[in-house]
Amino acid sequence: MNELQNLLYSNSNIKNVAESAEKYKNIIIFDINHIDLSNPIEELPENSSIDEISLTKLPANFNHLMPVEITANGSCLMNSLSFIFTATDDFSIHFRLATLLEMIINYKFYLTQRIFEQDYIYSNSSFNRTTNCNNLEVGYNKENEYLNELRLISHNYSFCSMVAVHGLASVIKRPIQSIYPPTNIKFLQEIYCNLIHPRPQPTLYTEPVHILWTVTDMSLWNSSFPSPNHFVACFKFNEVINFF
Repeated sequence: MNELQNLLYSNSNIKNVAESAEKYKNIIIFDINHIDLSNPIEELPENSSIDEISLTKLPANFNHLMPVEITANGSCLMNSLSFIFTATDDFSIHFRLATLLEMIINYKFYLTQRIFEQDYIYSNSSFNRTTNCNNLEVGYNKENEYLNELRLISHNYSFCSMVAVHGLASVIKRPIQSIYPPTNIKFLQEIYCNLIHPRPQPTLYTEPVHILWTVTDMSLWNSSFPSPNHFVACFKFNEVINFF
């Protein structure tokens, strides 16, 4: 992680960062391949607990799913993916590293996607930092914001934006159903409540995994001005089980 982080802060453009990061590719791919990405957990794991706050944020069209408690330490997106594949958050750092490398090495794919040319996919922090990159020679419309987003991802326990969700879909080689709570703001639903497809690769799986944008405290949610600060994993459940 430190080596990739140093590259991202080296005052280089994304092309130079990607060229330098190639030497870490086989190491990190080997690392993530220790996890069986072909077999995510679909049913509610026995060691899981229902996240009751998130349950109130689940849209009606996803009521066949159940959100589970995920460690809220800033790395909740990566914790969620780790839990989906291993029923623990022990592999959170593996997913973060793999996502970071995926988005560095394959920057040409992401930066030429229409959604990555839009402001709304990036976190506010990526714009706040852009002034520090204005002296770089860039080849893409949102290269500065993209680099700043990768810098944020490179910090363990940092909260991730939709940018990371796209990278994660490619890491796990399958779609991620991004679920956003009901809100009065229509365009948020259109952007964040979507099936996120992976980058084209030789091996891809079709069944999606499910991630819910949520909050750690009910007082933080306002349907007119939503501000999610947490992600949780969602699983199918057996309706005959009494959870509460």
